[in-house]
Order: sequence, then structure tokens, then C-alpha cells
Amino acid sequence: MGKQVLFLWLLCFLLFAEALSWWTAPGLGPCLVEAEHSQQATNDDEKHDCPTFFAGSLLLGQRGFEWIKSSDNDKAVVAGFTIVLAISTIGLWLATIDLYRAGERQIEFLRESSEAQSRDMQASIAAAQKSADTAEKAFTNLERPYIFIYSPSKLQLDPEAIPFDDEPTVLANYQVANYGKTPAIIENVRAGLEANDTGFPEPPIRVDEDQELFRVAIIPPGYSYSLPQNAAYGIDFHVQGALAHVQDLKGKELFLYVIINYRGAFTAGHETSACWRYDEETDSLIQYGHDDYNYVK
Repeated sequence: MGKQVLFLWLLCFLLFAEALSWWTAPGLGPCLVEAEHSQQATNDDEKHDCPTFFAGSLLLGQRGFEWIKSSDNDKAVVAGFTIVLAISTIGLWLATIDLYRAGERQIEFLRESSEAQSRDMQASIAAAQKSADTAEKAFTNLERPYIFIYSPSKLQLDPEAIPFDDEPTVLANYQVANYGKTPAIIENVRAGLEANDTGFPEPPIRVDEDQELFRVAIIPPGYSYSLPQNAAYGIDFHVQGALAHVQDLKGKELFLYVIINYRGAFTAGHETSACWRYDEETDSLIQYGHDDYNYVK
């Protein structure tokens, strides 16, 4: 921008000097060259007291060229050429620096633009992936099987069990149903009707292979089963008809704890758990443990 302004000022000065040389009265200012030389330089037959700025400039340029051609001024020519070359080199160096800096600014701008575009693209990809994951998760949660364990019965005498040391064997029934939209494939069933003195239910062990869930293996949507779980020996029960009542837990807690592992047609790793504690006052099994022991995953 500074070079353009300097060129405009120089051009304005030359135009002004030329106009001033024509309009100024003869003798008001110094002449660059004599009038007769001006007449020779411009091939003008008209006599001027003082040559115009343009004519004087032509004459000075002609004299300078003749001076350069003279053999007596070889050293001066070389010196002048060296100076001109030096000035040109400096100008070229300055122009190269400006060009280099402009290139650096352009590269920096392109780099920042590329990084901004990359960040925007990554954000768009992440948003699209998140949206796809959300849609896939919603579809999976909607279409997967859901097994629930619920409604434990009162304790009752096990008609198929043989009493040990004249102690009755009791059981409690519980319901298992698939309330999902796709079939549930049974992988493992653990259950226990156990009493302990820790105050917490012990992890149940795997049930026998002849249990109904293992036999059917697949629970279709909407199907339910009533399954029994025998009580451990060593618990005193009072049997009245088909019902059994705990006579003495001897400071222990009686728990019914069931865990079922299963998978769906296109999903895996599902687990449902339910736990109840025997309440002596109501002579029934009531839910125990909240989300720690009762959940559907």
C-alpha cells in the first residue's frame, strides 16, 4: 500500500512540474538547461526562454546516456551499475521477505481453516454416531426380551420330597414370565430357599438340570411358568395341611433368592434377579433388598 501511494505522489509531482514549467513566466525560476539545448532536444523550432520540465528531462536523460557511453567514465558506469544492482537486490530481498511473510500468513490461515473444518467434521461425525447409537439402543430396548420373577407363594409341603429325620421338606413357588417382544433364551438359573445368620441372602447356586426352564430353554413373549424351590434341611417347620410354618429360625433369616440369565435373538447378557425374606408376623415372603437384589438388566 505504501509503494502505491509513493508512486502516485511521484506521478503527481511530475505532472505538476510539467504544468508549472509551461505556466511560469520566463525568468522567474532557474533553468535546468539552456534554451538552445532544449530546442535541439525537442526538435522545436520555436524559441523558448527556458525549456519546459519535459524537454529539460529529455535533455538531461540524453546527456546522461552520452556520459555513460564515454570511455572515460567506465569506472563510474561500473560503480553506478553496482549501486543500481545493490539497490535492486535490496528491493528484491525486501519483496521476497514480504512474499514469504504473505505466504506464511496464507499457510497459517489455511491451517486454521483446515483445523476448524476438521473439528466441525469430527463434531458432526460424533453427533451422527451418538444419534445412531441412541436409535440402536432404543430399538434394542424396545425389541429385546424382558424376564420378570414375581409372586412367591406361601411356604408349603413338598409332596414329592422324602422327609429327612422326620423333618418335613417345604417349598415356595415363584412365577417367571417374559414380557418382552422377542423370545428369551435361558442360559442359567440360580435359586435358593436358605436360612443364615448373616442377615443377608447368600448367592444362590445353579438349580438342577431337570427344572422346567432348562427343559423348555426358550420362553416366548407373554408366556409364564410357576416354578418351585425347595427349602434347605435343618429348618423347623410346622405343617398344617399343605402349608408349612416356620417354628423356630433360631436367630436366622430365611430368604428366597432367584437369578436368571438369558439372551435374546439379537441381544445378549441379560439378567433378572429377585429376592424375598420370610416375615414371621405375616407368615409370607416379602421383597427384600430393593435394587441391590431386585432388577432387570
